[in-house]
Amino acid sequence: MDGVGNGHQQVMGDMWTAYLLGILSKGNAGKGEENSKN
Repeated sequence: MDGVGNGHQQVMGDMWTAYLLGILSKGNAGKGEENSKN
């Protein structure tokens, strides 16, 4: 039971991490575009 629960939490954690990294990547890309315009 614990192994299954931990595995599920790990998957959710990976998805959440990827989601946050995606936002950060978009944010950095946006800043990069703004800097290039300047």
